[in-house]
Amino acid sequence: MLGLRVTRPSYVRRSDTEERTATRDLQRLVDSGLLHPHGQTRGRYYTAGDEPRARAQEVRAARPALTDPYPGLMAEIRAAVEHAARPAAD
Repeated sequence: MLGLRVTRPSYVRRSDTEERTATRDLQRLVDSGLLHPHGQTRGRYYTAGDEPRARAQEVRAARPALTDPYPGLMAEIRAAVEHAARPAAD
């Protein structure tokens, strides 16, 4: 849900609920701070609220940094490309 837009029609289709139920569900999620509404009536969409965004940021910050499993690979590729680009000696 983070970074994604949710509209009432898409929520109805995906959750197989009625329009009134979807409207009520989305309003409750807005009231609880889990969703943030954008726009008015027609064309309205929802994105993650402040609380879920803050939690996602905490999770991202706590993740360990990735290490390159092939630290010398890019240098080898560059050398091979440079070698291939040189004109052939007669």
